[in-house]
Amino acid sequence: MRPIKTICLVNIAQGDTSAVNFQFETKNQDGAWQLNLMWTGSQWIGWATLPSGEVRLFGCIPGVINWTGYTDFGLVWVSPLAAFGQPDIFNSALLLLDWGP
Repeated sequence: MRPIKTICLVNIAQGDTSAVNFQFETKNQDGAWQLNLMWTGSQWIGWATLPSGEVRLFGCIPGVINWTGYTDFGLVWVSPLAAFGQPDIFNSALLLLDWGP
């Protein structure tokens, strides 16, 4: 298991539960993150623009850690659900993980 230097909790604001696409920005000690989410008709997928400007795709399955192959950041959804339906993403949280040295 990779050590985690810091964790940033990002609560997903309550939004229009019929939305199929939305975006928001959050900031932490590493800088500004732009997050875009899209409902494909069966699942949510997301893209993050990191503080460096790099864009990464991420999955939206609760409890699954994204970006484990990278040495800088990880991302994981927190929810009591095993999977998100369209409205469920608005009752969840996202953890931005900064991998430690």
